[in-house]
Amino acid sequence: MQPSLGYRLDLSLFTELRNDESWSFRGLTQKDTNYLTHCYHRYPAKFIPQLARRVIEENTSIDDVVLDPFCGSGSAVLEGLLSGRVAYGSDINPLGYLITKAKTTPINPSVLEKSIEYLFSSLKYYRKASTDNLPKGIHSWFPERVIPELNTILRAINFDDNDVKTFFLCAFSQILKACSYWSMYSIKPYREPDKFAKTEPKPIEIFRRHVLKMQARNEELYNILLDIEGFNSRKSIEISDAKRLPIKDKTISLVATSPPYVTSYEYADIHQLTLMWLGNLFPSEQIRRIFIGSMSRKETRSELLSYMAHDVITNLSKNDEGLGRSVSAYFSDMQECFKEMLRVLEPSGRIAIVIGNTKLRGVEICNAQVFVEMFVNMGLSLKKVISREVPSKYLPSTRDPATGKFVSARSLNKILAYPHEYILVFET
Repeated sequence: MQPSLGYRLDLSLFTELRNDESWSFRGLTQKDTNYLTHCYHRYPAKFIPQLARRVIEENTSIDDVVLDPFCGSGSAVLEGLLSGRVAYGSDINPLGYLITKAKTTPINPSVLEKSIEYLFSSLKYYRKASTDNLPKGIHSWFPERVIPELNTILRAINFDDNDVKTFFLCAFSQILKACSYWSMYSIKPYREPDKFAKTEPKPIEIFRRHVLKMQARNEELYNILLDIEGFNSRKSIEISDAKRLPIKDKTISLVATSPPYVTSYEYADIHQLTLMWLGNLFPSEQIRRIFIGSMSRKETRSELLSYMAHDVITNLSKNDEGLGRSVSAYFSDMQECFKEMLRVLEPSGRIAIVIGNTKLRGVEICNAQVFVEMFVNMGLSLKKVISREVPSKYLPSTRDPATGKFVSARSLNKILAYPHEYILVFET
């Protein structure tokens, strides 16, 4: 029996909603969405920068404070800074922190040029680093000849300047997929044994190309941000659990974020190449258990403030009890994150959530509707719901309708995983 939760969503709010074409950004090319330092590193489910910028500019004013507590690769943080706001970003994933730090920290071009010259000069004479102590998984994912060269690059990235070191570590992480047996066409870990049948990769050359690309974008960003006084003091980037933000009460004007999707994929799997090479960046605890939406999270800690959440979990548990527990844990985690957002939101602040719905085991997982009920039952008012098509978001595109697992685009028995998503705007 469900408890009395107060607000129950009128489903017609969503069933009668039509896609707003102005929010699809359909005409944008990959070049358009990877402008400036957005090209530094691939990342699953990246915010389209133009989407992040519009959400920020329509819901804040110049000098307002914007927070993305699931900042991922930092698209919203960078767009917040470029639009004249103060931008905070946090993520529990240290790789997200690394990328965000790199792409929002322009380095003096002359300093960076000298660092690049020094690094590649040293690589010519650097003795091949030992591979004896590397994790065993590296030998499964990388050709044996490639491993010493990658290890040599990593050992050469030894700069006292933390910003320069972060820049090069970001570049190193980005090239790992191209140097491994991981299929370039797969977001999830799919090993392609014949990937290097004709020729093996040359890590130093690949690394050089990407570093030079990043160097050019760094200079562009540096020149743009010269006009923003005290730029570095207008941002804060932290490794943090979204349920326990390192932010004072009532200081945020807008929370703008795209949270993890329920059981989309295991982030620990998606980022495992970087995790293997840069293991010191990651916490020693079991990495899978720190991510919201992981199938490893089974516990539900709080009563869910949504009728629809209870309905989804009940229906899903009839088909798959374990999956029902996972979805329950996901909703519980997200509710705790929402409470934390409310804690830091200023009295006239807003929250903008970008989220999609999907289907698992034949059950509609109505994330957007659940989130609306949760926020309203926590005391916020729903200002706007926007439906947008997802023409280019970096996500696996199809699910098997029986299992809910992502499948090959060539599969005949498939459904679109996230054909559209919603932008939910709440205000206090």
